[in-house]
Amino acid sequence: MASTPDPAQQEWERTQALDEGVELDETVVTGRDPAELPDADDEIPFEDIPAEGLLPETQDDDPVTAELGEDGQGDLSPEDL
Repeated sequence: MASTPDPAQQEWERTQALDEGVELDETVVTGRDPAELPDADDEIPFEDIPAEGLLPETQDDDPVTAELGEDGQGDLSPEDL
């Protein structure tokens, strides 16, 4: 049963590979969790960003006169009035 090398062994193998002239992938060389590395796919696509017309009910309205909706749900509760 092959075990995963410990971090010191992994670092030693990276050092040997660099000494031999092997170019390593930078995302592996950092030693950081790949999920923490920035990626172009992490950005929110422009088409998924809400348009300016799609604002909450109380946007630009006085919070006292904002519509609560049929069920009294919205940005304000009936107790807020």
